[in-house]
Amino acid sequence: MKTYKSFIVLLLGLLFSSCIVKSLFPFYTEDTISFEKAFLGTWKDIKDPNNTWIVASVKEYNDEKQKHDSTPPAPEDIERYNKEKDAYFIINEEKDKVAIFSVMPFKIKGQLFLDFTPLTSNCNCNIDLFNYHQVTTHSLVKFDMTDIDSVSVKWFSSEKLQHLIETHDLNIKHEKFDSEYLLTASPEELQKFIKNYMDSDEEDKWKTDVKYDLVRTENHEKSFEYIKKLITGMEKIEGIDLD
Repeated sequence: MKTYKSFIVLLLGLLFSSCIVKSLFPFYTEDTISFEKAFLGTWKDIKDPNNTWIVASVKEYNDEKQKHDSTPPAPEDIERYNKEKDAYFIINEEKDKVAIFSVMPFKIKGQLFLDFTPLTSNCNCNIDLFNYHQVTTHSLVKFDMTDIDSVSVKWFSSEKLQHLIETHDLNIKHEKFDSEYLLTASPEELQKFIKNYMDSDEEDKWKTDVKYDLVRTENHEKSFEYIKKLITGMEKIEGIDLD
């Protein structure tokens, strides 16, 4: 029993300890999706040149992958592809650590945001029983393209959310685990919150510890050549299975 309790505590710690806000449901709705083609390509963090972002289109990735699949996609896969066709497929590399995300761009009141969902990582625990218990969540990112070759991404801070909830300035569905909050509101409710927050007098709305200023290092055509090699097996990422 002690081991079981320790295991559950470890799981909750991994799922909910973070500086970013997480939600069980997407922050976007279908009518707010807004794909920005200029984000495609390869980017590096200004402060850490070892931190690389390779950004491709999910539609382009799936179309290329299907060219090399010997069997047609199942109906449920086609349905999922259609829902995700306007998302980005992002490979984040930091030295020998790699994580892959599905990222949906959307716009509220003229401001671009990104909804990040993790797909896989070579840092994951490889114990099946552990992985069965993990929960996929969404995170909210403010996205600004300062020019064609520079972007800024800022995750919504969990400290901001905690302050809003504990001062009763925000009434939104959530669960609390120790000092961390997990949003459980619907996408429509989440978007209402974002709109109200954008209009609020809150100081330093987007102040956060999790932010990146990125500069382009390769155009989309060149970076997608690497994606093609991953799909065909000519290139491999240690610990990552794209199938």
